Amino acid sequence: MRTMITKKKVEGAGGSCELARRCVLPGKEMPSMPGRQLVRGVVALLAALGAASAATAGNYDTGATDTSIKLGQTMPYSGPASAYSAIGRAEIAYFKMLNDKGGINGRKVELLSMDDGYSPSKTVEQVGTPVFP
Repeated sequence: MRTMITKKKVEGAGGSCELARRCVLPGKEMPSMPGRQLVRGVVALLAALGAASAATAGNYDTGATDTSIKLGQTMPYSGPASAYSAIGRAEIAYFKMLNDKGGINGRKVELLSMDDGYSPSKTVEQVGTPVFP
């Protein structure tokens, strides 16, 4: 693989500068960027370690315990957009299947899905309902 560096002069209101640009010769591939892959790998590793340490410490946000994870949502099960209620029913079925398989890291997911009737005022009312007693 052969590459060459070209410089392009760019002029603007504040003056001019030269930009270096890596060009790939015809019939050749773009060079790989192992640096970006390494950075992504390190970020993923740090995120996984951070999540593992939080899980072992037992420090959870509201709605999560060692045995369960509580989620809440509103869906238009009635009203003019009730066709979208299939999405809510599919989500309920998915979390039921997930719980039947053991949950997430042994924790059951409790999804509280409320009907907002596709009405903004009802949505505000439902969202204000405490999901986590």
